[in-house]
Amino acid sequence: MRSITGFVLGFLILAVPAFAQSTDPAQFDPQAWFTPACPTCVVTGWVDAPAPTSTVSRTDLLLGNAAFQGWGLECASGQPVDRIDVWVENADQTWTSLLQNSWRTRYGAIDRPDVAAAFSGMCPNVSAFTGWTLYLTNVPDQALGAHRFALILWKGPEHVTRVLTLNVVP
Repeated sequence: MRSITGFVLGFLILAVPAFAQSTDPAQFDPQAWFTPACPTCVVTGWVDAPAPTSTVSRTDLLLGNAAFQGWGLECASGQPVDRIDVWVENADQTWTSLLQNSWRTRYGAIDRPDVAAAFSGMCPNVSAFTGWTLYLTNVPDQALGAHRFALILWKGPEHVTRVLTLNVVP
C-alpha cells in the first residue's frame, strides 16, 4: 500500500508543474530555450550594408562593386562568425540560396573595435576582428525587384538570422 501511495503522491507532485507550463509559442523557439540559461552561448551580428530598403545593382553585386558587410561573433569564445548563408525570397514565398564568391569573401578579417567595445562586458574574449564582407557570384532574375534577403551568420552549429528587404535593379 505504501508503494501505491508513494507513486500517487509522486505523480501528483510531478503532474502539477506540467499543467502550469506556458502555451506561449515563443517558448517553443529552440534558440530561445538556451538564451536565458546561458546568455553568452549565442551568435550575434548585424548587416551594416546594404542598408535595409536600399536599392542595389545586380551588376555591382556581381562585379564586386557592392557587397554585404557587417559583423558577427559567438559570445562565449569571442570568435567571429565562420560562415554566412544568403537567401532571397521569391515571389511565391519560397527561398533561393545565393552563391558566394568564396575567394573574396572575408570572415573575421575586418577590425571592428566598436563591436569589441560594445560586447567586451558580456563577452570578455571578443576579438576586435569580427567584421565580414561577403561577395555574391549569382543574383538570379527572380531576385530583381523588392525582395527579402536572409543572411544566416554561423559559428560552428550556432547561428542567427538577419532579414532585410532590398530593391535589386539590373
